[in-house]
Amino acid sequence: MVDVIFRDVDLAKLPAIAKLLEPAQPELLESPPPEWTVEEAERLLRHLRAGAFGLLRELVRGHGRVTASVLRGPEGDQSLRGLTGPISKAITRLTWTGHLREGLPHPIETQYDPEIRAYQRALAFTMPTEILPAFTAALARVEQQRTHTV
Repeated sequence: MVDVIFRDVDLAKLPAIAKLLEPAQPELLESPPPEWTVEEAERLLRHLRAGAFGLLRELVRGHGRVTASVLRGPEGDQSLRGLTGPISKAITRLTWTGHLREGLPHPIETQYDPEIRAYQRALAFTMPTEILPAFTAALARVEQQRTHTV
């Protein structure tokens, strides 16, 4: 603590001087969420089972978009349940163990018809364009290693 002594100061100026001496509040700048790296995307891909891995693979092959009808199969009878949940759980688990950074955006967004407010089937799945390059490179690494080990 420091003592400050003022002498011969106009009493009218003391409030302004006291205001200048108040501790400054740091400005909280909102930092953008972290971006996926190739290594983090690869870690996620390696921790997924076939269904969730296949969804990410199709998103990469579709340049960030895959229609739900493609995933439902030619007869349209395959369920899409259990595709995105395991990805969310893997991200949580890998973040908790320190293998992924906190705050990474979810790599998949589900698209629905905005005109329908009731329950509906998904129309498509998308991947944000800014993270697509990391997942493209990571998928290439994973698939290259799989072909070399088979």
